[in-house]
Amino acid sequence: MIKVKNINDIQNIYQNSRQFNTLQDKFYLLDQLNNILKEVLPIELSRYCHIGAVDETKNLLILFITNSTSANLIKSLGNKILQTYTNHGFMFDGIITRITIKTEANNSTKYRRLTPKEKQQLEKLAILIGKPELIIDKDEEPSTTPKEIEF
Repeated sequence: MIKVKNINDIQNIYQNSRQFNTLQDKFYLLDQLNNILKEVLPIELSRYCHIGAVDETKNLLILFITNSTSANLIKSLGNKILQTYTNHGFMFDGIITRITIKTEANNSTKYRRLTPKEKQQLEKLAILIGKPELIIDKDEEPSTTPKEIEF
């Protein structure tokens, strides 16, 4: 393990690391490719896709699409996308599309009973910050609706 003494040591590690430089080059390439992709696609489609990788062995772009409805439209623009990359000096043999549907996180809040240790920690915190209303009586049965407490 490398001991890091100061920020200059970290900068030296980054500057002298082949892996970091290779990774940095790949991120730079992907950024360039995504900027070109935004030029060719309409705004309403470009927000649903990005170039996520390049298959260097097969010379293919890997395009990730997050909206199945837009996927067919984006796929139909494949030749136009490849031609635009050629105009910018990039030569690819084709595009692989991957549809990755984003699922919305369930925003419902779930409540559970506090453990005795958590209750004890909450009591200490309540006393410390001067909010005794946070203290839960041991005999008090928790209500089904959570109490709102202003901090």
